[in-house]
Amino acid sequence: MPKISRFLLPLLAASAVAACGSGSDGPSANDGGGGTESTVNLAVTDAPVDSLAEVNIQFTGVVFNPAGNGEDEEGGFISYDFDEPRTFDVLALAGGDTEGLLIDEPIPAGDYEWIRLKVNAERGVMDSFVVEDDGGEESLFIPSGSQRGLQLNGPFSVNANQGVFYVVDFDLRKSINNPQGFPDYRMNPVLRIVEVEEAGSIGGSIDPALLIGTDCDADPATGEGAAVCDYEGNDATMGSLGSDSEPLTAARVTLDIETGDFVYTAAFLNAGEYTAAFTCQAGRDDPATQNDIRFDDQTNATVEAGVVTTVDFEAELVENEGDGSTPNAE
Repeated sequence: MPKISRFLLPLLAASAVAACGSGSDGPSANDGGGGTESTVNLAVTDAPVDSLAEVNIQFTGVVFNPAGNGEDEEGGFISYDFDEPRTFDVLALAGGDTEGLLIDEPIPAGDYEWIRLKVNAERGVMDSFVVEDDGGEESLFIPSGSQRGLQLNGPFSVNANQGVFYVVDFDLRKSINNPQGFPDYRMNPVLRIVEVEEAGSIGGSIDPALLIGTDCDADPATGEGAAVCDYEGNDATMGSLGSDSEPLTAARVTLDIETGDFVYTAAFLNAGEYTAAFTCQAGRDDPATQNDIRFDDQTNATVEAGVVTTVDFEAELVENEGDGSTPNAE
C-alpha cells in the first residue's frame, strides 16, 4: 500500500552547471526579436536502460528555429556550434541528475518551433558509443543524427529578460536497441523537454518484501529488475513499454548504500496528475516485444512545480495462523 507525502524540491540552479560554458560561436541568425534577448540554459538527463554501463553521445551544437521560419530558411535559424565536440554519458544522468549544460546563451525573446541537438553518431565510428556491462565498446548509430541531429518539437517560448532552463530527457529504455547482423547499437531517440521551474518529481522507497514476490525479476540484493512506472492522469491504463498505454517514464529501483533503503526517483515531470505503479518484472519489459508485465501496486499522485511527491511502496501484511505477521509478497 503506497504512502504519499510531499516536500519542496530545490530548483536546479543554472549557475551550478553553467561552469561548462557554451564554447559556441554564437548565434548565426538575425536577432528576430528587436534586440530584446533572454538567456536559455539547456541540459540533458536520462531515464536508464538495462544491460549497458554507458551510453555516450557526442554533441556538436544546438539549433533553434523561430516560429514562422521555414524549414529550409537556413538564414533564419539561430545556431550555436561548440568549439570542440562534447561527449556525455547520458546513462549516468538518472534520478534527477543533469550534465553538460549544452548552452548558456542569450537568444532573441519570442516563440520557437523546435530545438535541434547536433550530434556525431555515424555507423561504425566511435564518436557516439556504448559500453556494455562486460566492458565491451560498440559504436552508437543514430539514423540521420549526423545530418539532422535530435529534434525536439515545440512550441517553446522565451520571455524577454527572463532566463529559462530546459532539460532534455533521454528515455534510453525506449530508444536503444542492438539489431542482429549489424555491428552498431542503434538509437531511435525518444526525447522529451521540460522546463525545470515548471517541473516536480515522484520518488520514494520500496519495501524489500516487494522484491521477492512470486515470479519477480528483481534482485533482492540490489533492486535491479524492479521499477516504478509513471503514467499521465489519475487511474491511468497501465501497459508495458512499446504498448498503446506505455508509461511516460520508468524509474529504476536502486539500493542506497548509505541508508540501506531501496529507492527510486522519477524527475522532471510536468506539474499534473499521474498514476505511479510498481513492478518487479521490469527486467522483461522490452519495447521491441511489448511483453506483458505485472504491476504489484499503484496509486494516484499529484506533481507540483518545485515539489517532490514522495510515494513509498509497502508490502501489505497478512496474519499467519501462528503468532505475528509476515509481508504478503505474492
